[in-house]
Amino acid sequence: MRRFQDGMILVAAVLLAWFFLDALFQPFPVGFGLNSDQLSDLRLTQALSLLHGLKYPSLDGGVLLAPIYGPVGFCFYWPAAFFSLPSSAMLAAQIIATACFFVPALLIFVGRNRWHGTREGVLAFLAFGILSCTLDALKFCAFWVHADAPALGLAMAAAGLLYAGGGGDKRRVLSAVCVVLSIWAKQTMLPVVGALVLYVWIAHGRREAVRYVGHLLLSGAVVTAAVIYFFGVRDVWLNMILVPFYSPWIFPDKWEASLTVLRQLFLTIAVPCALLLLGLYEDLKAGLFKRGFSSWLASNPWFVFMWVGIFLLPSSFLGKIKIGAAANNLGLALCFLLISALLSLIRKRGSGALTIFALILLTAAQNWPVLSQNPIAPNEKRFVADKAWRFALEHPEEVYFPGIPLAGAMADNKFYHSGIGIWEREISGFPVPPYYFSAGLPARMKWIIFGPPFWYMPDDLKIMKRFPDWSATSLPELPGWTVFSAPKNIS
Repeated sequence: MRRFQDGMILVAAVLLAWFFLDALFQPFPVGFGLNSDQLSDLRLTQALSLLHGLKYPSLDGGVLLAPIYGPVGFCFYWPAAFFSLPSSAMLAAQIIATACFFVPALLIFVGRNRWHGTREGVLAFLAFGILSCTLDALKFCAFWVHADAPALGLAMAAAGLLYAGGGGDKRRVLSAVCVVLSIWAKQTMLPVVGALVLYVWIAHGRREAVRYVGHLLLSGAVVTAAVIYFFGVRDVWLNMILVPFYSPWIFPDKWEASLTVLRQLFLTIAVPCALLLLGLYEDLKAGLFKRGFSSWLASNPWFVFMWVGIFLLPSSFLGKIKIGAAANNLGLALCFLLISALLSLIRKRGSGALTIFALILLTAAQNWPVLSQNPIAPNEKRFVADKAWRFALEHPEEVYFPGIPLAGAMADNKFYHSGIGIWEREISGFPVPPYYFSAGLPARMKWIIFGPPFWYMPDDLKIMKRFPDWSATSLPELPGWTVFSAPKNIS
């Protein structure tokens, strides 16, 4: 049996390596005509702007990049600043994102605990990894340079400390710190607080829950005070709360929007829910809570991940219902429900492993086209930012790339508005006046350049309404790009 398990692990490891490299090196579509590298470019630029001391933009000034998330998640990407090429910096940041996402999951499945065997844990982690590389909702979370990977990684660590640590007070302190940092990485992680407090109360009693709440309050006070000190309460409130809150829904008809998102959410969590029912079949058959919920929970601590996943369902729904939202919002609940489903299965040493391996093979079959291509083949989309950066170096502070803000930031060592940043602010009902807009542009701007067709949102072109006298032109250095030149440059 062990040899058979080793064989399953080997096959799963090879499949995971292939899918992982493909997700890392091949930009994937994320909706609205954008690919994953474009939004990675934007979020990395936001991270570097904070590293350079820029504050969150106010109503009257500041650079509009992607400031609707907390600063903690962006701090994880600061090591990417050591790379001189935009493509290298983005790849480094993507690797950081995958580490934030996968390392806590690895420790949950393979770390020291008494709840399951090592081989079963390794196989479950490999299944989690393969599904994270192939399901859009998780793939976006794991491989985007975004707030999702740090936020989910911290939340996984917080729940994992309670899962593996039992009643250890030190682990609960660390868990509380991770929860607070997760929320300051992405505000939609707030329900994790309620999930973990309720879990501790049921599993360990009211007294321990009160102590855990104390840890949360102290951690929250310290981290929140630091954020407010560096960024100011008004600007943080504007960007993290007001702008997302006033952002319109995906459809004007809210019933239609709600039903659409509920359907998407149901389809997204269907697989882990089915696996959970399978994992709980014997417990349900024997009378799940015959000895009481607390007693059952004491021998099934993996339920903490299911609990967090359930609490995050409203966040997934509310995040996805806003215009511009991608599938990564659905990944918040999916991540924890999938972890709990896999952990529930590996309690059954033999049949659970077989079920997980069957899931791996089915996933591989459904994604066969990925396995039939070279995952690290060069892709021109990965080097668009490099072309823009080289052109910006030759023309310092003379060129503006609304859809490729990283190029201008790395070439001029200054930060300019992104098209998406302006769009997010204005659709939320906070117009960007001319003086505000002009302050975030290159000082001697001669060209406004949009990348090749796969590198900008159609709405980005609306920026040109602010420049009625500028004319479309072309540049031999950037064939196929959309270029507008200032009136004085027209021959």
